[in-house]
Amino acid sequence: MRRSLRRSLAAVSAAGFLLLWSAGPATAATGRIDSAEGTAAGTLSIVFSAIDLPAGSSIDEESVKVQINGQVVPTAVTPIEDAEELPLRTTFLVMDTSGSMNEPTPDGGSRLVAAKGAASAYLRSVPSDVEVGLITFADDATVRVEPTTDRGSVRRAIDALEAAGSTALYDAVVLASKELPTEGVRSQIVLSDGVDEGSSATLPGARAAVEASGATLDAIALGAAAATNPALVQLADSGNGTVT
Repeated sequence: MRRSLRRSLAAVSAAGFLLLWSAGPATAATGRIDSAEGTAAGTLSIVFSAIDLPAGSSIDEESVKVQINGQVVPTAVTPIEDAEELPLRTTFLVMDTSGSMNEPTPDGGSRLVAAKGAASAYLRSVPSDVEVGLITFADDATVRVEPTTDRGSVRRAIDALEAAGSTALYDAVVLASKELPTEGVRSQIVLSDGVDEGSSATLPGARAAVEASGATLDAIALGAAAATNPALVQLADSGNGTVT
């Protein structure tokens, strides 16, 4: 959906919002379009995310230009926190709770403990208006918490997680794609350490579900081999996201 939209846009004026994300020092920042929706006024509202900005830095609003089919169009740029009307923003944390998540990590913990730490850090930093839900996957994929701004309910569900069973990764990605709303800025963050085991869905089916949803998919790879897991890489590619 997102890629088709980029190819088919007509030359219209654009109203832009910046979603600023600081992920610590980096050699080169990148960015992506998280959503692009037409408005009743005949403009295009774009939410753009900057990724890997150095800590404490932000985008120079004057530097932002929008081109449609190679033509620069009139643009108004506003940091998303200053927007008069915030877009709906929804995220699912999609967490692996399979048996392999009990594997130890170099710090003496486990992969599940590391995943819980990453999820908790996200909950602490995500803006208060973003609705966050929780899906877990082992033998089955399950919605544990529907998207909500109640951080406490999500945190308690994460704290209670235990690891056992297989790895229904593809089923979980398909479930998150279906459960996300059809409007606004939508994303799923997959935290996993291994390849799929036991899903009824296939990798092509999961990729198709992500692309059809128009949502972003980012993956947090746990374990030395997980970061180069072809499945995680392909799923993130389908969701215009990254593997960390």
